[in-house]
Amino acid sequence: MDDGPATAAEDGKSARRPVQLAREPSRRLGSLLIEPAVRRISRVGGEEAFVQPRIMQVLVALLRANGQILTRDDLIASCWDGVIVGDDAINRALGLLRRLGEGVGRDSFQIETINKVGYRLLTTETSESQMGAAGPEADSAAGAGDSRPRICVLPFANLSGDSEQEYFSDGISEDIITDLSKVSALLVVSRNKAFAFKGQNIDVTQIAVQLNVRHLLEGSVRKAGNRVRITAQLIDGATGDHLWAERYDRELEDIFLL
Repeated sequence: MDDGPATAAEDGKSARRPVQLAREPSRRLGSLLIEPAVRRISRVGGEEAFVQPRIMQVLVALLRANGQILTRDDLIASCWDGVIVGDDAINRALGLLRRLGEGVGRDSFQIETINKVGYRLLTTETSESQMGAAGPEADSAAGAGDSRPRICVLPFANLSGDSEQEYFSDGISEDIITDLSKVSALLVVSRNKAFAFKGQNIDVTQIAVQLNVRHLLEGSVRKAGNRVRITAQLIDGATGDHLWAERYDRELEDIFLL
């Protein structure tokens, strides 16, 4: 009768065992060879990538879990040696891993976020076998099977000082979502999912992890009299860095020319 709790305790200890790259064995994952000691991921055919130590630690921790879910506390214990770090550090590591999964690791693995629970690494075989059983929490994993880059257009902030103009800034965001959705090379997060973050003070890298997107578009709308100023910034979901920014000043009657 005691086997269950004992096994669970052992699994918990294993999940939090510190990742020491120099002592970790090389591993095969599909067409990849992962060599933790030299921080190299190589692919059959010669393509390879060298990753930062922390990124490799997180990858090894997820690999060791063998498809099981790791919580943030598990990752902190195994990859940050128990030192408390902010969400941005974990989100950045997971974001960079997702990029590897789209690059040298394509068709080999993907990182799944289980909302409010944790993370797990899915190999090509595991992800395909679970596609039919995917529920609402597995939405990000389902989208990860598509190689097209994913983008989220966040609700543009209303800086007009008039709450009645909120509908105007929301309309700008909705128009951008509609127009980007017409681009076949992109996967665009739906309006309802994007607007769930409206008014929330959440780091963009955390939003990127939750929605499993590579880029985010955010901005603001300021209306004064018959003039409108719209600013927009394209953000790297893994690092939070700005990739592009632009400002548009228009007469109100010309707003649809943007």
